[in-house]
Amino acid sequence: MSFGKSTATKNFFHGGITAKARFSKIKVCGLTIFGLQKVWRKSASAAGLIKRRAAGSVRQTTRRLLPNLQRKKVMNPSFQKPKFISFDFQKIEKEIQIKRAREFYENLNRRRTVRDFSDEEVPFEIIERAILTAGTAPSGANMQPWRFVVVRDKETKRRIRQAAEREEYESYHGRMSEKWLRRLAQLGTDEHKPFLEIAPVLIVVFRINSITENGETEPTYYSQESVGIAVGMLLAALHNAGLATLTHTPSPMKFLQEILKRPKTEIPFVLIPVGYPAENAKVPDIERKSLDEIMQIV
Repeated sequence: MSFGKSTATKNFFHGGITAKARFSKIKVCGLTIFGLQKVWRKSASAAGLIKRRAAGSVRQTTRRLLPNLQRKKVMNPSFQKPKFISFDFQKIEKEIQIKRAREFYENLNRRRTVRDFSDEEVPFEIIERAILTAGTAPSGANMQPWRFVVVRDKETKRRIRQAAEREEYESYHGRMSEKWLRRLAQLGTDEHKPFLEIAPVLIVVFRINSITENGETEPTYYSQESVGIAVGMLLAALHNAGLATLTHTPSPMKFLQEILKRPKTEIPFVLIPVGYPAENAKVPDIERKSLDEIMQIV
């Protein structure tokens, strides 16, 4: 392990007062950590402020460097050993691969965000299978940090709609910027969300931010990315089964946690009404970006 120590000085300027601070520079394994040693000042108040600023800088630097120091650790031999099984991969002819890719794209290209729902009931097995499909998504450290709460009760849907419309009213009448509202104008949306009561099923997706096992609490890793991937697979599965969906994200969404009585470790991620589109359903006349606009080859 390499180790070295030296000092450095730095001038601070705040409120018309200049002062000088001396830092110790400690080098461990090629990483430099700074520590405040002494401050020369023209006033006690300025010195206190400079010390606080310098100490904050030291804390930030240390927090940034600690993960690098921890990387030097060797994997603990007491950790659970991995178990492997044979990968059940079914190779298919290239012509069939291309055919499947085209058909899958053509199917999903017909998917649209729907706001006009029928109240017709849907086979519940479709909901179950779609959620099982979403549960096959990859996740950070395989922690699978998602919870899918299926809402069918009419009174619960009514309460969710009322709470969502309260938040959306605040958003459309003050929280959202002019630019944001201009983007939404072409979609014809506003604070009224009748689909939250009309759609036969609401799937509320929660992101689990930590777990407790054997009395120890641990954060979930890459949970935001993991849940996002799972939601994409859920939408694809529901569309593939012939159902319409909408991704609704009223902000803030804490009311979902309260109405559905979820623990603090489960953070609302997205609210998805699911069902059949109404007979007179309409969607905005918008276009998707072309392949040239979304793909680059290096």
